[in-house]
Amino acid sequence: MSTLARGEGQRLGARVRATVVGIVVLVAAVVVGLLVGPVRIGAANVIRWLLSFGSPPPGMSEQQALILADLRLPRVIVAGLVGASLAASYGLLDGTYARNAP
Repeated sequence: MSTLARGEGQRLGARVRATVVGIVVLVAAVVVGLLVGPVRIGAANVIRWLLSFGSPPPGMSEQQALILADLRLPRVIVAGLVGASLAASYGLLDGTYARNAP
């Protein structure tokens, strides 16, 4: 194996690791975003609620399920969309400046 191919493999491995870490951080941020609020809802209930596709699992009140569905989940989705929009706008801005640099 040539050093060029080995270097490409190392870069690919680093990209895969970075992608996996990014996905893990994203999932953790979503769960934390669903946990934070004035009404205390346990992490196990939040995860069970997510896995049951929005229907309240056993041990969770209807009120807690409504709080998650109507307040916290939209907040997390909007935060993700805002973050993605900021990242895209920075990418466009950076590309414009890099192309027009002297």
